[in-house]
Amino acid sequence: MKKVGYLLFGICILTALGCGNRFLREVDTSYPTEFDLGPFNLLEETRTQLAYHDRESVFFVDENSASAGFDIIHAETPGIDSLNVFVDNVYDDSTGVRTTYVSQYLDDTLRSAALNLEFIVRLRARPNLANPGSRDVGDWVEVWTKEPGADAFRKTFETVFNQRSWPGDELTPPVDEVTIFNRIFQDVWMHQVAGGPGEVWFNRQYGIVSFTDGSGRQWRFQNLE
Repeated sequence: MKKVGYLLFGICILTALGCGNRFLREVDTSYPTEFDLGPFNLLEETRTQLAYHDRESVFFVDENSASAGFDIIHAETPGIDSLNVFVDNVYDDSTGVRTTYVSQYLDDTLRSAALNLEFIVRLRARPNLANPGSRDVGDWVEVWTKEPGADAFRKTFETVFNQRSWPGDELTPPVDEVTIFNRIFQDVWMHQVAGGPGEVWFNRQYGIVSFTDGSGRQWRFQNLE
């Protein structure tokens, strides 16, 4: 009787599993959905709106008034990235989207021999991938950092610089006012990219207004020349 009981139990389990499969979502053979959005170029007006435009150097001070200067090296022409990005869980049924597009960008490189530190402040045209297949676009500013001893740059900050058609409800607003070492700055973006080596604070008037280097030392914008 035990053997008969085990057999009946096994049949019941198999029957239940078979019934359950009816309610599983069918596999979409076209998964993931793919879009080719083509090229996105920076607006002409955006290219000259960074604080570093036509400037040669920028200076920062620490809390003890020690000064450090950065040379500004301007890219002569914009660059182009061909990007292929996968975003999971986009639709209600949790399917993903793969989007290919061409992004134009323009770099200002800030280089300090004293601190052995470099920033790339990059303007980039990029689409809103949260709205699959759309041509919503914004001109973003990105800050890439290369710490002493590092082999490559890491992105430490980004925010929209020229909203264009980017949805406003998806953007992080700047902080109205920030005081750093007894100096007040208005409209400062203070968030940083997750996993970045140090904080970067930024506004339109001065560019990087504050950063924290790899040793935890904070620096504040002083002037542009």
